[in-house]
Amino acid sequence: MVGRTAKTAIIGAGMAGLTCARELMQRGVDVVVFDKGRGLGGRMATRRAGGGFQFDHGAQYLTAQGDGFSAMLKRAEAAGALARWPQDREEPTFVGVPGMTSLAKYLGIGLSIRKETRIEGIVKANGRWKLVWEGGNETFDRVVITAPAPQIGALLPDAHHFNVPLGTVRMTPCLTLMVGLHHGVKLPFVSRHEPDDC
Repeated sequence: MVGRTAKTAIIGAGMAGLTCARELMQRGVDVVVFDKGRGLGGRMATRRAGGGFQFDHGAQYLTAQGDGFSAMLKRAEAAGALARWPQDREEPTFVGVPGMTSLAKYLGIGLSIRKETRIEGIVKANGRWKLVWEGGNETFDRVVITAPAPQIGALLPDAHHFNVPLGTVRMTPCLTLMVGLHHGVKLPFVSRHEPDDC
């Protein structure tokens, strides 16, 4: 079709997927983001619990080492999605307001996002890629997958050349303990990293 705008699908509405989508959109690419969840942010998640408690159980805070990421965090701060967290660190530390998913919501502004859409497979069709989900499908020129390696392998056709290297990836679990206290308690630290325990 002459003059047709190339369409790109991005699977995953975490930081990587949303950032990729914004960059492509700013360059005039027709892009659609798909995510199986009800919200945005992927592993950068905020969970609310009884008793008025709220937990950022993915990323608890953010720091930036690159200029581009640092500039984006400062823009999100100016928009009210992030605030500085007063930690004794050399580089600025940011937290989401009111939760870490606020940054994902900020990055998602203006994007075409289809939540609660679990992609079940990707099929090559006439040089393009058909995304299939329960009750629907759509064809795209390009597909970007930002999901963890085991999920990517489950989406791709069996003969895809990515399947062999994806099969060698081993995921390391990360456990999060969410505790809410009704009374204040004095702790020796606010944030702590023990590299020898990882």
